[in-house]
Amino acid sequence: MSVPWIFAPWTTLIVLVLAAGYLRGRRGLSARFSLGRAGCFLAGLLVLWAALASPIDHFARYALSPHMLQHVLLTLVAAPLIVLGAPGVPLFRSLPRSVREILGPFLAAPAVRGGWRRLTHPLTAGILLSASNWIWHVPVLYQLAVEDPWWHLVEHACFLGSAMLLWWNVIEPPPFRSAWGPLPRVLLLLAIDLQNTVFCGILAFAGRALYPVYETTAPILGVDPVRDQEIAAGLMWFASQAIFLPFAAWLVSRGLRAPRRPAPSARAPRARRDPTPLLAAWLVAPVLRSRRLRAVLRGAAFLAMSLVILDGLLGPAEAPANLAGTLPWTHARGFIVLGVILAGNLACMGCPFMAPRGLMRRWIRPTRPFPRWLRSKWLAVGLVALWLAFYEAFDLWASPWATAWVLVGYVAAILLVDAFFAGASFCKWVCPLGQLHGSLAEVAPVEVGVRSAGVCATCTTMECIRGTEAARLPSRRAASRAATATGDADLLPSLALPQLRPAVAAIPGCELHLAQPRKRGNLDCTFCMDCAHACPHDNVTLLHRRVVRDLAEDPPRSSIGRTSRRLDLAALWGVLVFGAFANAVGMTEPVSRWLLATSARLGLETDRLLAFVLTILASTALPLGVGYLAAAGSRERLARGLRGLLPVGASMWLVHFGFHLVTGFGAGWASLQRAAGDVGLFLGTPRWAAACCAEVPAWLVPAEILVLQVGGLASAAALLRSLGPRAFPWIVITAALVALGFWIVQVPMDMRGAVA
Repeated sequence: MSVPWIFAPWTTLIVLVLAAGYLRGRRGLSARFSLGRAGCFLAGLLVLWAALASPIDHFARYALSPHMLQHVLLTLVAAPLIVLGAPGVPLFRSLPRSVREILGPFLAAPAVRGGWRRLTHPLTAGILLSASNWIWHVPVLYQLAVEDPWWHLVEHACFLGSAMLLWWNVIEPPPFRSAWGPLPRVLLLLAIDLQNTVFCGILAFAGRALYPVYETTAPILGVDPVRDQEIAAGLMWFASQAIFLPFAAWLVSRGLRAPRRPAPSARAPRARRDPTPLLAAWLVAPVLRSRRLRAVLRGAAFLAMSLVILDGLLGPAEAPANLAGTLPWTHARGFIVLGVILAGNLACMGCPFMAPRGLMRRWIRPTRPFPRWLRSKWLAVGLVALWLAFYEAFDLWASPWATAWVLVGYVAAILLVDAFFAGASFCKWVCPLGQLHGSLAEVAPVEVGVRSAGVCATCTTMECIRGTEAARLPSRRAASRAATATGDADLLPSLALPQLRPAVAAIPGCELHLAQPRKRGNLDCTFCMDCAHACPHDNVTLLHRRVVRDLAEDPPRSSIGRTSRRLDLAALWGVLVFGAFANAVGMTEPVSRWLLATSARLGLETDRLLAFVLTILASTALPLGVGYLAAAGSRERLARGLRGLLPVGASMWLVHFGFHLVTGFGAGWASLQRAAGDVGLFLGTPRWAAACCAEVPAWLVPAEILVLQVGGLASAAALLRSLGPRAFPWIVITAALVALGFWIVQVPMDMRGAVA
């Protein structure tokens, strides 16, 4: 059915008047108002006319995709082209002299200038554009704009006006100068692109028409309303990526050409204000300060692990029907990673491996320190890389028997190491899971820290690291060794005091040698909370931390030093970030097929060897090689860059494990019902069909894309703050990882916890 188009004379007249006025006003101006700028302005007016007066506007009454095309043309094409034309001065000069004499003093008034500065502030512009996008797409208001021409005009005015304010800040037409520099405006564009992705995901995956008006009008054009909505979402998402990302790259290039500031390491450190304790710290304080409750938590976790081991050794060989094939790989991983990213390294607080270690320490209390030549993260780097490769190549998740023996081996390793060496040597230097959790916890907004640095400055007993058991006060030699291990040698006098007031209870200090006054972030912290329990001043609690700032700054940290000088930490972060993507890529259907085909061409019986080698290379050689190039050979910039990539790596771990948790959640309950039935406890009949091959919820892919974009945005912010103009190569790496993550979440993936 044809729909006639009615010519819009008033819109055409306004566009022609603006074009004539601009051309008249630019005569005699300097080279800043070149023919190129005039061409951009006229092209912008042409796009504006196409959006508001061409058949596009007419078809927008019948389908959502033409309406979305209007918004794209107004906000992403017409607005930047008009701003590129720098229209302010030419249009003002085109006015009659009498009008300019009246309008000029008014525009120069302090109140008007102040209001204009506030209106054109980058944050104001970003909020107004985002608000316009969400408010006008609320079904009630959208319906009003479609049915009432005047409200339709107001809607378009909101989109065009807010977009002009944003592009005014991005492009900075003369003589305007934005309140923010080029690099902060990159983050503004990425933030707007992020909320736009969320909006497009809601439209694309709604599964129904959100605007009832199109249910009757879209079929007139021969379009299904739901399909039309999906096309509109894809159009808006693709257009925003195609426009925002090149402008972001242009702003980064401008930042690179800006006058160089002092190197980050040379800047004078700012005084750190005392942080504010979390409200949660007050709510869970009894739990945090109770060693008995923490022991109960670890004991319960150890009991659950023991049941998993027994079922893995004695239960069915099919992984989806066995506790060892579902709980560790589908449920525990997903919940642990989610908890670590949101609330810090609480997983180590309830670590099941600590229960047998704590029992062993009742009789075995070693005094020898961990070998000095092993006191780095290089051992952990190798173990994490091997773990990822073995897990990926040999499908440990598919073998309950192998899973059970891995858990048994883990318990044996921690008992063996901590039976010979003092302190939490296994946790600090060996444990691959601990290194994963501790590094991911660096993006958590929570840390264990001190309420007031002033209280620690007057403390002479340092119970947070020494403990409070008077019978086991360290000798001067032991205190010297502890202070050297922590890197806090200037604390030697207080650590070596010959006398202490009597202790009321035997409370150990920090076995990882983290002195709270010098501790920053979550590295090496297992959230055991012994320091909080031992502190006589009640000065240790859970604190809120500014993640981006902490990832960017590099103060000396207790027991760690400056992270920018630790190549072993940089290698560990590279393995965790790139290993997250390598691990997820290896489980996609296209890559699995490619591995099988390539292995066959190489004459290999299976693809395990190829998968093993490629995983090792992707998680070790690739991050160090790419990072070395991005850092231009600087070890400090390499460490800063890989540390800045932690948020995007954490987002990939969360997306990957979260996918398996959501889609395979039902198999855990089914396998638990089966295991209970084997011992005579009836919990119901397992519904394998319901647990098998769960459909991916409509909200999951948009949520995964959102998580990846948040991770990429946080990484970009941390890198820009840490490296300044030298962050450009790392921003490119971040964008490439996010793009790879987008591809991963939209291709078929192996299902954990599904019964075939």
